[in-house]
Amino acid sequence: MNATYSIKDLELLSGIKAHTIRIWEQRYGLFNPERTDTNIRQYTDEDLKLLLNISILNSKGYKISKISKLDADQVSKETFKILNEHKSSDERIDGLKHAMLTFNESLFVKIINDDSFTAGFERTVEKLIYPFLKLVGELWHTGAITPLHEHFASALIRQKLVVAIDLLPVPKGVSSEGFILVCPEGEMHEIGLLYANYIIRSRGVFTLYLGTNVPATDVLKVWETSGIENILINIVVNNNKLNDFVKTLYDQMSENDKMYLTGSQIDKLMIDNDLSNAQHLKSVKELIEEIEKRKLH
Repeated sequence: MNATYSIKDLELLSGIKAHTIRIWEQRYGLFNPERTDTNIRQYTDEDLKLLLNISILNSKGYKISKISKLDADQVSKETFKILNEHKSSDERIDGLKHAMLTFNESLFVKIINDDSFTAGFERTVEKLIYPFLKLVGELWHTGAITPLHEHFASALIRQKLVVAIDLLPVPKGVSSEGFILVCPEGEMHEIGLLYANYIIRSRGVFTLYLGTNVPATDVLKVWETSGIENILINIVVNNNKLNDFVKTLYDQMSENDKMYLTGSQIDKLMIDNDLSNAQHLKSVKELIEEIEKRKLH
């Protein structure tokens, strides 16, 4: 069953103003939306795909009068040629958005692979993937995309991070200078934690990756028995258990232990709790600096 979109949805997803879409519709016959009983336009998945392709061609200098003479397949082929070039950062992000909205896995993966080859994996994550995820979040909050779109993109990004981590050598033996990495109980967003794992391991430091949705009592047992001094907690979504999770671990810290907190919910968390000995890492650069400090101890 096809989804339906309002003209406002098309504006949010394509970046083309609703007024312009109406003009293209009336002057060039590009779309023929159905209308509700109250005369509201309703567009289909095919309409959205066509508009996304048209917006990309138009941004590259194709005149709408020329585009209107092409059929949907020709528009798609011309767009694919352009997306395979994706030279600027904005164009690559638009390419990922296009691939997500059309569930085009091959295009999504190709853009990331090509960028990684030319710029390196870390730069690709920070200059392409993270800005794209920010865009996805904005589209999500406006209701312009469905959970399926977000899950599709997140799963492919997660896969890329897992493969990149798997290619790194595993540091030998548990080290006190290593890091435990975990998301609290109720936290299922893993991309930030996976990238932290990649950053730390690529610097030759041992990591013990516990993953998402882990109860504090389980984390505490691992922290007490492993001898690892550093713990990194990534938090994206605030929930009722969050304060108890962090405080349970924080209250059991020894003199040599260090707690690092990353994610969008940390500022409020640190205000609500006395976490003076914990450190909020606000960037990858700060994480790398801390890794180097701990390695020197």
